[in-house]
Amino acid sequence: MKNSPISVPLILLSVGCASEGSAPPFSIDTLPTGTVVVSNTTEGLWGDGDAWTLSEEVRIGELDGDGPEVFGRVGDFGIDAEGRFHIFDGQAQELRVFGSNGEFVRVVGRRGEGPGEFSNVSGMKWGPDGNLWLMDPSNSRVTLFDTSGTFVRGHLVDAIHSWPWSGGFDATGRFYSPGLNMSAEVFSQLVLVGYDDSMEPADTIGFPQYPGEQKFFEHRSEGGSMQATVPFAGGINGYLVNQTGNYWFAITDEYRIIQRTLYGDTAKVIWKEFEEVPVSGGEIDSVFETMSWFTNQGGDLDRSKVPGTKPALNSIFVDDVGGVWVSPILPGDREQVLEVFDSRGVYLGDVMRPEGLSDFPRPRVIGDNLYAVLRDDLGVNYVARWRINR
Repeated sequence: MKNSPISVPLILLSVGCASEGSAPPFSIDTLPTGTVVVSNTTEGLWGDGDAWTLSEEVRIGELDGDGPEVFGRVGDFGIDAEGRFHIFDGQAQELRVFGSNGEFVRVVGRRGEGPGEFSNVSGMKWGPDGNLWLMDPSNSRVTLFDTSGTFVRGHLVDAIHSWPWSGGFDATGRFYSPGLNMSAEVFSQLVLVGYDDSMEPADTIGFPQYPGEQKFFEHRSEGGSMQATVPFAGGINGYLVNQTGNYWFAITDEYRIIQRTLYGDTAKVIWKEFEEVPVSGGEIDSVFETMSWFTNQGGDLDRSKVPGTKPALNSIFVDDVGGVWVSPILPGDREQVLEVFDSRGVYLGDVMRPEGLSDFPRPRVIGDNLYAVLRDDLGVNYVARWRINR
């Protein structure tokens, strides 16, 4: 088991409920900077019978046919205030709308470069204006539709290809989307670009950098250079902008989840102890087989660069009340789960992970419902809703 120690001065300590005579499974501390640090053991707050369960209510998708329920690739989805599903098919480049019970309603947009058309949508968010904003980097714009499927307008933006898309809106309604800082000092640094009311770039915010050594395979030739990420290496996952004016990200090999303001102040750090999972030689071989695009161009895959253990987690998503849901990396013989933290950052316990649930596009929790994409062994895409039984 790996611990996540905090070795900085603390000025406040509060703990949750625990049985008499037992140590609490978490601590909440405040640093002199105002950062709240929450440290969790592997023991959640939920006792026997307290764990939440999921009951599937709706599943949209079919194996074959020519109807709208057959998806080539679900690139992203959104749920409106009426509970309707707005599902973007990345293969067809069209938005398909289904009722709250899964009944087909309409198709919105089509492939193309004209107003209301799509080329390569990378994500979508509901705006404070009630419209659905779809980021289309290949057309260098964000396109807006209302809930009836009517095209509202499009805005040109300095877009980059980034999937899953990490853009969104802050507490004032300002729109942010990933871009590149092309200054000479930090050429091609990934940043969040904020747009003013006229949709002109107004500010840029640098993304946090991974605190460890970024591991890459690199190949240089007369034609240039290329890089491939080392399998199982730690990194940063997240950059989830939300309407509290913060964004979230995780350092995957430390089980460290960070909430930061858009102006760089760290508001909260969540740690959790975790069990290290070793990487087998067979797993390395399997991943290397998928990297022929690199080796076919002369690249060399150095096994000594591959870590001996896997990261602690795959991804995170944040629910509508500030709770954090984590997709952990567990031993293969363990039941696969989602680990749930409340809005304080306290580890509650595990929810059984539905079979085939995909981490990307990111699931959503809205009220008492979980929405997510499922992919089966045949690669068939579905979008489903589960009731969260709390």
